[in-house]
Amino acid sequence: MIKGVDGGGPSAIPQDTSVNKQEAAKSSEPVQNQTQQDSPEALKGAQSVATDRISETSITSRILASQLQAQLAPEKPVAVVGSAAVDKPVLIKDGNNNPAEVKDMQHQLNEFRARKGLEPLTEDGKFGPLTKAAAQQFQEANGLKKDGIIGPNTRDRLALENNSNFQKLNPDSQSEIRNQMNGASKDPVARQNLLLIGTDENFGKLSPADQKTKLQDVNGTASNIAEKKMQGLNNEQLLKLAESPGGKEQLNSLKIALQNGPQTPATLKEMDRINSATFTPAAGLKFAVGTKPADQAAYLHLVRREMLTSPSLAKTMNEINADKANPVTVNVGRDMKNVRLDVDRANGRQDIDLADFDKLPVTPTAQNPNGITQGEVLAHAMREAKERAIDRNNKAPEPDQHKKAHTAAINQENEYRKDIGQKTFRKLPPDDETVVDNNLGDISLIIHFDGPPPNDEELKFDKQQKLQR
Repeated sequence: MIKGVDGGGPSAIPQDTSVNKQEAAKSSEPVQNQTQQDSPEALKGAQSVATDRISETSITSRILASQLQAQLAPEKPVAVVGSAAVDKPVLIKDGNNNPAEVKDMQHQLNEFRARKGLEPLTEDGKFGPLTKAAAQQFQEANGLKKDGIIGPNTRDRLALENNSNFQKLNPDSQSEIRNQMNGASKDPVARQNLLLIGTDENFGKLSPADQKTKLQDVNGTASNIAEKKMQGLNNEQLLKLAESPGGKEQLNSLKIALQNGPQTPATLKEMDRINSATFTPAAGLKFAVGTKPADQAAYLHLVRREMLTSPSLAKTMNEINADKANPVTVNVGRDMKNVRLDVDRANGRQDIDLADFDKLPVTPTAQNPNGITQGEVLAHAMREAKERAIDRNNKAPEPDQHKKAHTAAINQENEYRKDIGQKTFRKLPPDDETVVDNNLGDISLIIHFDGPPPNDEELKFDKQQKLQR
């Protein structure tokens, strides 16, 4: 964040300059497999419709296009509709299956069967002959290949047929959507767009003639629906949705619709918002070995929130993420030794102490509208790390490399301040800060700003190098 904090300048307290060059180990959760037969016992009644339940399995991480905003209401379950990943279909068939996925498909089949007056399946998560027969019966009734395999086409049609908004459409529109979906058996994007249209509450409010016209331009209609739904979500709601179970998949479906429609400034803006809300480390951004999962999650939440706030930071984070030739390593923790807020190390590693970050405001306060915020420190830290990563093969002395990176970081910091409407801007080195001893056993950093008063802000650290606020 500042020279005395991130290890540069003659006034800095000596910092640990060791670099951990290893990448964080990757892990995946084991998938349970099971092959059993259906229970002969029948349920006494059908389950509630899909719009009243929450699905927590990957196979049912889908869009409910008409209820994105309602999903964000406190204590309201998230209902989702449509294929989760159009390029990675999951097949449920004879053989080993995830019981949770099978149980969810049994539930969806039961919703359909209840409306047809058919005997329900026992929702036991076992893919046996009764479940296969029910799948075949559904496929035959809906013009699908009668193979008993619940793949992308069958899942999408189940999602469509069970959706209450689709059930309210006039019969001609229902038939047109069904026919187009059957014709798009090998086109997952087209099916996603048709799902978005068919399950949209506002589409159902159009006259039959207008619905017919809209269905002649599926891509344009779906893009328009996705744009309106995104515009109905503020940044806080969007981030909450993105980090909820299945939320990333839902937003990906909206992004697909936006990508395949007309490209306008409005649609591009909403795609950028989706990218920021779903930001995930790629080749250019790594976690240091040993970083705790909870701290990784807290860091990513901070990054996504601030990317939604600041276009300049979003640009920097995307540049970092895409630059596999100059990867940045973040070492995130709490109450880290020899770290005051953040410290830039050699070779592009940035140490970030979340405990110090938490003591700064998320947004400027009424008492100090131009004060330093969490996002400002993050912007500084990540630009600094990026510059150091680029300079890892630079033969210049370490102090010169730090000075260059520190100056670039302050410029990034000031861009962030512009983005959030602040009126003062941090001075460039060597006038950016003053380091003084304090009565807490460490140092105080007086940060200097240009612009209307107050022109200084003090950051005080105690003898454990913890920020005091």
